[in-house]
Amino acid sequence: MINKAPKIIWPRVLPVNAMCALLGACGVFFGSVWFQLTDLPQLQKFYAPTYLRLMIPLKQKVSLVEVRSPRGPLLAVDPWVRVEGTPKQPRLFISREGMSLGYDSPFLITIRKADPEKIRTFLRKEIYGGSLLSAISLSVWAFGLALVLLLPVGMYYDWRHAQLARHGVQIRGPRLLSEHEAASEIKGDGIAILLKK
Repeated sequence: MINKAPKIIWPRVLPVNAMCALLGACGVFFGSVWFQLTDLPQLQKFYAPTYLRLMIPLKQKVSLVEVRSPRGPLLAVDPWVRVEGTPKQPRLFISREGMSLGYDSPFLITIRKADPEKIRTFLRKEIYGGSLLSAISLSVWAFGLALVLLLPVGMYYDWRHAQLARHGVQIRGPRLLSEHEAASEIKGDGIAILLKK
């Protein structure tokens, strides 16, 4: 009876390079978003977390910036106000453009259980005017381009690694070479040694 050869499980190789390519594309996306957010005007940068949070269709607590005018309080738009500090502890100052229009004393108002659709519509029309959407779409394009460029390279190196793992790689030790392989790989010093039989 012929003995069957034992079953051998092929070595499994994790797609490390492909995962690194995916992480690199994500890094390009978030880096592009961060770079564009830092380049936004004062109020657009201040309202960016609120605008993204209002994508959730639930009534939320929202803080808006108002200025005092001769006609009463008005919701501020760029470039009336200069914002400094952090989003949780902002410091509001009236800008030169706001002072020239007769506005002063910017302050925060808090709306509890605000309708997200109304606040988002106001921010989209009066604050951003489509600039945030274009910034996000540009970041998505950057992510897609980085993924198209990096992922095939990572998959190719993963495929090579899998082939080497399947067929085996010599770590150390001697190899058996034929006469022609030895002549092509081993360099001599030019001195011939004749062996007598």
